[in-house]
Amino acid sequence: MTTEARRRHPKRWFTLLAVLIVLPAGAGYAYAKLDANIAGQDVDAALGTDRPAGADSAGAPENILLLGSDSRAGADAAYGQDTGSRSDTAMVVHLSADRRRATVVSIPRDTMVRIPSCPSGGGRPAAVGLAMYNTALNTGGLACAVKATETLTGLRMNHVIQIDGRVGAAAVLRP
Repeated sequence: MTTEARRRHPKRWFTLLAVLIVLPAGAGYAYAKLDANIAGQDVDAALGTDRPAGADSAGAPENILLLGSDSRAGADAAYGQDTGSRSDTAMVVHLSADRRRATVVSIPRDTMVRIPSCPSGGGRPAAVGLAMYNTALNTGGLACAVKATETLTGLRMNHVIQIDGRVGAAAVLRP
């Protein structure tokens, strides 16, 4: 082996060690950071039994409600006088039974809908009636947003995912 080849050899080992150590460490850090921002919430009990028919089993079509929300709490209070969260973006994703097709429909945030009676933060029903769609999330949380969506579309939501600038939360709905 020549002297020049010996000089390059340590650089190869250094590059290999960097790839084997730095990349997995970076991936692990990114995973831990993202995983800490995901929280589950069971909203099934708050939904009650007056929901559209639908199945939540293998081989059945599924409907997923995606909500992008804003918050007027904490550091975001400077953006407005309103408190709570509203859904800025709402989409219903329909997955076919064979999972080969997905259809996405966006619900405009200012659509006037009938918001059904939903439990409020204190546990009492908070009947709203006719209001803008995006107020459902603020009225009764994820369960109220699901109920308003089911009332509007006539479709049973199998899952709901809420995403905001700081925390992603997934809620599991049961049939």
